Order: sequence, then C-alpha cells, then structure tokens
Amino acid sequence: NSLSGSIPPELSSLTKLEQLDLETNSLGGSIPLELSRLTQLQYLALGSNSLTGAIPTELASFERLLYIGLAANRLSGSVPLSIAQITTLTTLLLHDNALSGTLPVSYTHLRAHETPEHLVCRLLL
Repeated sequence: NSLSGSIPPELSSLTKLEQLDLETNSLGGSIPLELSRLTQLQYLALGSNSLTGAIPTELASFERLLYIGLAANRLSGSVPLSIAQITTLTTLLLHDNALSGTLPVSYTHLRAHETPEHLVCRLLL
C-alpha cells in the first residue's frame, strides 16, 4: 500500500470491524484514541509506518483483541499496563520503536513460538 497522512479517527464509526490492517504504509501521527470504540476488533496491524507518540492505554478496551502489531514505527514512552488486561491477546509486536521501561510480569501469558526462519517471540520489543 502507499497510504500517507494520519489514521482517520472516523474509522471508529465502523463499530463491527474485526480486522484493521494498515501495515507497511507511510502513516504518521499518533494512534487515534477513537479507535478504542472498535470493540469487535480482533486484529490491529499498524506496523511499518511512521506513527509517533505513546501507545494509548485505551487499547485495553479491545476485549476481543488477539493481535496487536505496532512494530517498526516511532512510538515512544512505556508499554501501558492496561494492555496486559486483554486476556484474549496472543501476539504483541512492539520491536523497532523508541519504547522505554520494562514489561511487567502480567505479560507472561504471551508465549514464544518458532517459525522455520527464526525464533519469533510473540512479545517483541
């Protein structure tokens, strides 16, 4: 894709949306807080963009979320503790950002798995 600009907050009106894949574009700005209205979302892929700012604590409102891909952006700050409250979450990709701090023990329900190419940790910083 070759989308640019910011993620439109108006996407939050798609309340039955289950997958949002905007990976590998030229999107910038912060992750809109309005996306937390997408309560049916199971797959959020925003990696390989130029997103900035902190990871919103509002992501914890995604009670059905299985996958969060935010790798290869310019996100900063610490990983919100609230994300660990998403009990359905199996994959959290955060590597190649400017995140700081340590991950709490509450993230231990995420497991590593092997792929033919290399070992991939489902919680990557």
